Amino acid sequence: MDIEGEELAVLQSAPPELFARIAQMTVEFEDCHDKAEIRSVIRKIRGLGFWVVTFAWRNYNDVLFVNQKLEPVSFFQRAIIVLVHKYGRGLLRILDRRLSRTR
Repeated sequence: MDIEGEELAVLQSAPPELFARIAQMTVEFEDCHDKAEIRSVIRKIRGLGFWVVTFAWRNYNDVLFVNQKLEPVSFFQRAIIVLVHKYGRGLLRILDRRLSRTR
């Protein structure tokens, strides 16, 4: 979901019944949003049974929500998502940037 700054308004006003039909979604919260409001929305969605991963290290530009009732994610799957896709790819990007500076 990338709706140019309206992510918070849509997610705050969406009824729980809507989320019950969503298996997974990714959200790009804009940097202009208040971080406390973003965390509040994340808590709301987590409270509705979603597993949440924030991929960005310094902001909320890439957040994955998975509805555990519709798409259960095992411990092993969570570990792969976090270790490989979040931290592994992030470390590779950092190394690539550092190496490109030294060339």
